[in-house]
Amino acid sequence: MSKIARLLAVAGLVAASPVYATNGMRLTGFGPVQQSMGGAAVAAPLDGVTAVTNPAGLSLVAPRLDLAGAAFSPTVKYDVGGQGATSSRPTDFLPTLAAVFRANEQVTVGIAALGTAGMGVDYKDFAGPGGELMSSYMNGRIAPAVAYKVNDQLSAGLAVNLMYAQMKFAVPIQGVGEVAPGAANSFGYGATLGVTYAPTEMVTIGAAYETQSYYQDFSFDVQGQTMKIKLDQ
Repeated sequence: MSKIARLLAVAGLVAASPVYATNGMRLTGFGPVQQSMGGAAVAAPLDGVTAVTNPAGLSLVAPRLDLAGAAFSPTVKYDVGGQGATSSRPTDFLPTLAAVFRANEQVTVGIAALGTAGMGVDYKDFAGPGGELMSSYMNGRIAPAVAYKVNDQLSAGLAVNLMYAQMKFAVPIQGVGEVAPGAANSFGYGATLGVTYAPTEMVTIGAAYETQSYYQDFSFDVQGQTMKIKLDQ
């Protein structure tokens, strides 16, 4: 391992202890409608973004078009030995667009395009050796999906998840200065399977399984050396 890589590893471990980041990777729902339901959208879909959450639910909402957005603006602080700082990261905006169409009585198709994650910290006032301490991660997804209505009670669905992510960081290192290699991009893929079952008119049961999302390595140029980070989900 090179000297720079060792320094980055040590700096990351040291920074991770006091600098608490935000958890915006896996939300209880995607878009403001689903988030307001606290996860119940898996069995009770109300919008086309069910293509991401449980594609089987498309059978219950077609046809429709959805356009929405959410703002993610947490207050993140750290305090170590009386010395602390507040993150100045700006608000993250997560757009949501979805459309659902009925092909026939059994088949429903849909597509959702949305921001699924946005998080990080930015300590501009960090009293470190010559630099800013920040991290940033953003993730977006396009999910074409299809649902098949087996009968009035049972539907099954499949979505293909096509994803794009961007990661960026800057860290001050004693004797080196600020290491800020710029943003790195990664494309990923995965899938979601889902079912809905309504044994009675008043009860609907839903279940969904999302496969692992496989991403390309994030590749950074750190002072002439390539550093790669693997971040599947």
